[in-house]
Amino acid sequence: MIVDFQNGQAILRLSEPQEQRMIQAAAVAYAKEKAEQEALQQVYTITTLAKRLGCGKTKTYELINAGVIRHQLVGNKAFITERAVREWFGDK
Repeated sequence: MIVDFQNGQAILRLSEPQEQRMIQAAAVAYAKEKAEQEALQQVYTITTLAKRLGCGKTKTYELINAGVIRHQLVGNKAFITERAVREWFGDK
């Protein structure tokens, strides 16, 4: 790896194997970030959230009604985002 400075900018020169590893690492990081963003778009109903949490619908309703997990009501149906579930778990 060689770093050149031209016109006040650093230019990184890599050998072909180094460049391939950098490109591959960037592609893996991009794929992980994209998958994470897609997962955060997931929206659950009470039934699907109960399956996600591994508990029953009654316990899920208790968590929702107690305000422990953020949700949106559309009519009488609750919708919960993956982001809200992760916040409840303490993830950001």
